[in-house]
Amino acid sequence: MITQQKITETLGKLQKIAPAGYAIAFHFRFKTPTYLFQTYPIEWLEYYSQNGLVVQDPTVLWAFENIGNVRWTELKKSDPNHLIEKAGEFGLPYGVTVSTESSSKRSLGSFANSDREFTDSEISDLFQTFKELDDLLSQIEDLSPAAAQELKQMAIRVTRF
Repeated sequence: MITQQKITETLGKLQKIAPAGYAIAFHFRFKTPTYLFQTYPIEWLEYYSQNGLVVQDPTVLWAFENIGNVRWTELKKSDPNHLIEKAGEFGLPYGVTVSTESSSKRSLGSFANSDREFTDSEISDLFQTFKELDDLLSQIEDLSPAAAQELKQMAIRVTRF
């Protein structure tokens, strides 16, 4: 059975690997995620939201077109608006994006580091932990409506907005 504690622990693992923060979205339906967790600095979240950057974000575009993972530095060539460079100005100069699909539901996440590129081992750990969380959240459909609502509220509390 899924517990809020297990989800919280898994989110904590992601935060330890990506100390500058993350934005992870699970189970997209019609371009809207069922669950969204964000721990990036509030200044970046506000700038990103106020400027409607999701439609030009090369990490998001990559994640909807691919399964796997990619370092942000590899996406700079497909970033004509220099969004990755702008993220660096907000303390998010290095990052990795991951994308999975299960049961025809896309999930994606971006993770940041402020002082260096992620190692291959860290990327592997991020991807595995992200998939664990995706699996946990997939089981929510079997929960009571009250328990599912509690988890949605948890997503709101994790997001620093």
